[in-house]
Amino acid sequence: MIARRYAADRFGSSGCMDGGRAIAAMTLGLLLAACSSNSEPTMQNVLPPAPRASDRIKHVIVVIQENRSLENLFAGYPGANAPMSGCAIAEGGGRLSPSSGCPRGDVSVPLQRTTFERNPGLLPHDWSSSLIDWHRGRMDGFYKSAPHSGLYAAYTYIDRMQVRPYWTMAKQYVLADE
Repeated sequence: MIARRYAADRFGSSGCMDGGRAIAAMTLGLLLAACSSNSEPTMQNVLPPAPRASDRIKHVIVVIQENRSLENLFAGYPGANAPMSGCAIAEGGGRLSPSSGCPRGDVSVPLQRTTFERNPGLLPHDWSSSLIDWHRGRMDGFYKSAPHSGLYAAYTYIDRMQVRPYWTMAKQYVLADE
């Protein structure tokens, strides 16, 4: 009896929902159905997407010269991080330069020009030499492990006439110096 009275109060005496409520319920149902559609938008982009920089790069060429550093081939290259000097543990032969950016106690050693033929010798590639070169992260022990044809044999750069093709490529394309 209570359920019938509730239904009658809610839906009217016939037990059916009145017209206004029925329209509102149907509208709400259609609105919810329209919002849950998975269809793609029908409007297309007017402009094509802008090309990315990687779309224009067709080739990447990496040039590696064994037993050479960037400074050895490109010391003094304009705009590059390839200085004309290096830091070394002070043991004579170096020029004291406290404002050079070297760690405290080191000296700034100007790079000496050399050629491929007159190269002061290859640096050793063994583990103990690399630890000396590294010097607990200071990277200033290279002269200690180098063959001593000159006190700072590791602090050299190759004559620019011999590395001209490298400089030409760097000017025409890109030099990755970091």
